[in-house]
Amino acid sequence: MISRSATGERRALALTLNDTKTAVNKLHRMLNFLVFRQQLWWCVVVKVVVEFVI
Repeated sequence: MISRSATGERRALALTLNDTKTAVNKLHRMLNFLVFRQQLWWCVVVKVVVEFVI
């Protein structure tokens, strides 16, 4: 039988790991947004330059 303190520690560890996973997922989404936004900006710049040259 697992003692209550061990069960509580396992639960606390599980919650901590879940919080870390959530934070990493949020960071990943933010970075994806920033990269997409930068790529979109470069597409606009290239289009303007190409239209200006032509």
